[in-house]
Amino acid sequence: MASESTALESKWCGVHRDRQAVELCAECGRPACLACAVPVRGQVLCTECARRVVGEPVRPAIRPRSLGSRFPDASAAILLATALLATLLPWDRFGALTGMLSAWRLRPDPWPFLAGLLLLTATVAAAVALLRRWPTVLRYSAVLYTAMGVAAAGAVGVALVRAPDFTSHTPAPYVALAGALGAALVGMVRLRRSS
Repeated sequence: MASESTALESKWCGVHRDRQAVELCAECGRPACLACAVPVRGQVLCTECARRVVGEPVRPAIRPRSLGSRFPDASAAILLATALLATLLPWDRFGALTGMLSAWRLRPDPWPFLAGLLLLTATVAAAVALLRRWPTVLRYSAVLYTAMGVAAAGAVGVALVRAPDFTSHTPAPYVALAGALGAALVGMVRLRRSS
């Protein structure tokens, strides 16, 4: 015992060359400092032998998110993006809303512009819900895109009802209306299932 302690005094750790050894590994005999000496089942082992004897801890496999949990948010995002794209197209065959991006002008009627803003907000909220990046925002994103979808559908509806007599609309406002209503319906179903 005395010879072992005197042998250790002259030895340095096999890993940390600047630290004095406190024990010899029971498996390989390598000198180990206080940081490298690992007690395992009544023996002192170096870190390499302890890893080999005990084994590396196995991390649980990370399961990918299932598509089923993201399907409502994905379908709402697609519907809202389609509705938003419809605001870029002409809404009328003749009249004030015949050019590209004409729905994004405040005059002569602010309702298409309001519908575009609401659809933009709803699309961003649905994208946040789909990406699932910010948990605090995620909780309210479905509520937001559902409410914005309903409000955007209402703004499109008002714009269609308030259009001048004999106005011939293109399919774009109806696509925007259908996309907003569809996303709002998907959002309501998602909220009902999560509550």
